[in-house]
Amino acid sequence: MVGGHLVRDNREPCGTAALHLPASAPRICRIVVFLDSCESAMPRSTPFPSTVPLYAVLLAAATAALPASAASPCALKSGPYRTPVLELFTSEGCSSCPPADRWLSMTFDAARPPINAVPLAFHVDYWDRLGWPDRFADRTYGERQNEVARRARSRTVYTPQFVFDGGDAGPGGIATRLAPLSQAAAGQAAERNITASIARQPDGSLRISGTSLANANGGPTVASHTFVALYQNALVSRIAAGENAGRLLRHDFVVRRFAGPFPSDGAGRSAFDVRWVSPTEFRPDEAGVAVFTEDAVTGRTLQAVAGPLCPGG
Repeated sequence: MVGGHLVRDNREPCGTAALHLPASAPRICRIVVFLDSCESAMPRSTPFPSTVPLYAVLLAAATAALPASAASPCALKSGPYRTPVLELFTSEGCSSCPPADRWLSMTFDAARPPINAVPLAFHVDYWDRLGWPDRFADRTYGERQNEVARRARSRTVYTPQFVFDGGDAGPGGIATRLAPLSQAAAGQAAERNITASIARQPDGSLRISGTSLANANGGPTVASHTFVALYQNALVSRIAAGENAGRLLRHDFVVRRFAGPFPSDGAGRSAFDVRWVSPTEFRPDEAGVAVFTEDAVTGRTLQAVAGPLCPGG
């Protein structure tokens, strides 16, 4: 036991973690303890500011074009300059997460000045055991978050966590750092050229296929991984249990399907061909596809592109 925090008991095998939580312990202060032999973690919640006073500064400085350049209504093609990925690891079971969810929605709202980044919200499942099962959560999203921690040689993960360009942006720090970091990337030549076709099948399923090719003007070719994400906006949940009991939560850029990694060959080429059955509560008019390629070692985004699904049926 570590004070009033949640800890994993080293005497127990993975998957059977015990909660040692004194009655006097604060409910939003949690710490994760990774075991060398474990891939899972107990949740830690880090407060995110309820209000972010730098919205105006952030959005006024973000003037780059939104990275959703589509060659046609059913195709995506990345641009000549680098676009990073902004990931939010969140959960409906975490009381500190709703402000971060709202910030992501407000910052990338279509009515706001565009920002040179592709936002994706990954709902992790390790909060589910504490009272409220998040229906958008998936174990693979927590595994992706664990990979971010491993790259940083950290033994902890937490929610809400923002990861920008493959690295932890720090609790609450993304509001001040996003604009300058994304603008800096907008001045760098893309290191990959991504093209993708999006086909909606008569049965409602989706097929996304394409390639990520090394750009001769983007510097030395490094080993890379390409990922494909199906995301959805305007999702609403009425929470009946857990830390957010009684609250109405709204979510945007929620990852509903995720595929990869698709590794590059010696020439820096990755190919992908993904077929998905539409998830429950799926609305094509509120959905989009993101494709991004990252450095296989550091996680840095080499290029990313996102756009809506094909209109119509």
